[in-house]
Amino acid sequence: MHVDIGDVGEDVFQKWCSSVGLNAHKAQRDRYGWDYYVEMAVSRTTGSAYDLHKGNGAFKVQVKSTKSRSTSVQVELSNLLALATDPLPTFYLLLQFDSALENEPYSAYLVCLDNRWVEKILRRVREVTIQDADAKLNRKKISVSFGKCDLISPVNAHGFMAKILELVDGDFSAFSKQKQGYLSEVGFEDGAAEIRIQLETKEQQEQFILGTLGYREPISVASFQAWAVTGAECNTVIELKLEHHAA
Repeated sequence: MHVDIGDVGEDVFQKWCSSVGLNAHKAQRDRYGWDYYVEMAVSRTTGSAYDLHKGNGAFKVQVKSTKSRSTSVQVELSNLLALATDPLPTFYLLLQFDSALENEPYSAYLVCLDNRWVEKILRRVREVTIQDADAKLNRKKISVSFGKCDLISPVNAHGFMAKILELVDGDFSAFSKQKQGYLSEVGFEDGAAEIRIQLETKEQQEQFILGTLGYREPISVASFQAWAVTGAECNTVIELKLEHHAA
């Protein structure tokens, strides 16, 4: 009898979630790199204003199950990009089984796509798209490795829950806010641009000089273009063409 190891792993994951009160919603179509959207109710036991303003925790998980001893998986770059730029915490869960007939994995790992991974994924996407603007990201892959620091212990629902809370430092909202802030900055730290302004007449030259000195109204732009320059010191060129004003 053929047993799908992927189905076995998802059954284990859903059982773990149910055991610790997590509400796992399975993706009907896995198009954006995640298998489950998971909700965790926050505690409002104190009844304080602080508790009342708390939102439920939420995160996304991609479940990988294997009978191999390997602790790495190949993942499509398109899926990694979708998860890296998702505002929610996102995770890869690796479950290792001795055989497809086993009820429980002998080992489990959890990797969070944190700032380190976000930077790595975005850098790789930029490299691929600079080489080929029409590159198919779903045909490019990155190896996601799982190390000792990613181990879930004990290998059960409570160990999984504890690892999730450890990786988000106990606060899903704060993690999401920090992730979104990092996404707005990463990759732009060393950015540069070159601006070219096209002046066709002596009158435009005078208008431009007076405008930059603040002695006239804002200058009208007839056209605007921007494009990337590969291999140049600057990575963006902006070209402006000023409107012609008759004397």
